[in-house]
Amino acid sequence: MDLFFPSACPRIIKLKKKQYMRNSITDILTRLKTIDKHFQGSKPVKTSILAARLDVSEKTIYRDLKFLESEYNAPVEYDFKSKSYHYTKPFKFNPVDLTISELYNLAIIRKLIKSSSSNPFKTGQKSLFKKLTMSFGEDIWDQIRMVKEKVSFKFKPVRIHDEKLFKVIEKALFNEISLRIDYFMIDKNTAEERIADPYHMRCHEGNWYLIGYSHKENKVRMFAVNRIKKAKLTNRTFDIPDNFNIKDYFIYSFGKRRTSRIYNVKFEVRQNFANQILESEIHTSQILKKLPNGNIRVTLKVSDLSEIKEWILSKGSGLVVKSPPELIKMITEESKSILNSYK
Repeated sequence: MDLFFPSACPRIIKLKKKQYMRNSITDILTRLKTIDKHFQGSKPVKTSILAARLDVSEKTIYRDLKFLESEYNAPVEYDFKSKSYHYTKPFKFNPVDLTISELYNLAIIRKLIKSSSSNPFKTGQKSLFKKLTMSFGEDIWDQIRMVKEKVSFKFKPVRIHDEKLFKVIEKALFNEISLRIDYFMIDKNTAEERIADPYHMRCHEGNWYLIGYSHKENKVRMFAVNRIKKAKLTNRTFDIPDNFNIKDYFIYSFGKRRTSRIYNVKFEVRQNFANQILESEIHTSQILKKLPNGNIRVTLKVSDLSEIKEWILSKGSGLVVKSPPELIKMITEESKSILNSYK
């Protein structure tokens, strides 16, 4: 049903959802609850009355009515005789009526909170769920439990991190403030001071990494958060360059590592292993070709060979590397080392 808006009223038939949702969700829900309460009576209600009660403009009320209809399927209708709005049939606004997809995502977040005592964002996530409870009531947990009965989650343990350290990094990241860090150098077995402009945080296989501009090295690099021993905000702000894009930064990475060189990797997956190995995407750059012998040739581009070497070794005899020579040598030497360990 499309709502009717009198010609004398502002023309907002097409709801600009993104702009509308910039408002506080708590304020929106409060207004929707009040509108619903008024509509539970037998008489239609004028938008001017609703606007006065809620201390907002009539334009906002029209948007609320459209949102109530489009997102909650409320049977809202305009009454020409009284120039008011009402429900055409029994309806009760229930803000907890989330979609399965929304509940699924909430269930994932809740599982993440409980999955590890070292979750660095646990405090903020708990605060989020408190606000959800205040907005939606306790019924939301029943609906999340319903989803969990159908779908379960298993996450890789997250490396233990200092939550206070994360708070400092988080503040620098979202306010674009340079950080002064003490960064542990494995090769030197000591920590060195660095000034870094944080661009992005990335969690990979349970480990957190900070991607940002290193003033000492004059380039964008990746810092392992577990190796940051201290972090302090500076009084300097920065702007992320327009040409920095996190997707482009990792475009040829096979995991977290990357170099300035791009390697063209080619290997064959043996026929009897094809379904097992190729059941999920190996890399975004992959190109597959079926060969006359039934094998599958895979070609892809990566910026580091060490991680794909580990992945290839984990597949055993299921595939054979054809190029580049550097990768073949790395796998050969690693295989010999493993074999020698069992002699």
